[in-house]
Amino acid sequence: TDEMGEILIINNISDNVGNVITDTLKYTLISGDQESFLINYPNPFSSLDNEQTFFRYSLPIDSEDGSLIIYDATGKVVFLKSLEVDELSVGTHTISWTGITSYGLPLASGVYFSVIKFSNYITRTNKVAIIND
Repeated sequence: TDEMGEILIINNISDNVGNVITDTLKYTLISGDQESFLINYPNPFSSLDNEQTFFRYSLPIDSEDGSLIIYDATGKVVFLKSLEVDELSVGTHTISWTGITSYGLPLASGVYFSVIKFSNYITRTNKVAIIND
């Protein structure tokens, strides 16, 4: 561990003929007052009529990259957005989504799962409901 709260775990795995694989895991520890969050509002919303939902999240430290991923109930990725540099800095940020797929098609009514991932340590999941009347 170091002063930033990072922990490296190095695993050396070998078989009976001498082949060795090294795997390194890196974790960053954060205290409860630095924890990030992910909420979206309104929830539910409609993917029709130009409605949108807003994902609000907080970062306690900067991240090199990140993405917002929307999955359907079967686990298929229906939307993927790489975050911009200004969305990866310390602080609270908001991203909007109109309920469309990565191909620009409106999603059907249902429950979806939003995941926001950052390169350094954070992954958050949230349910998103779309109701099209």
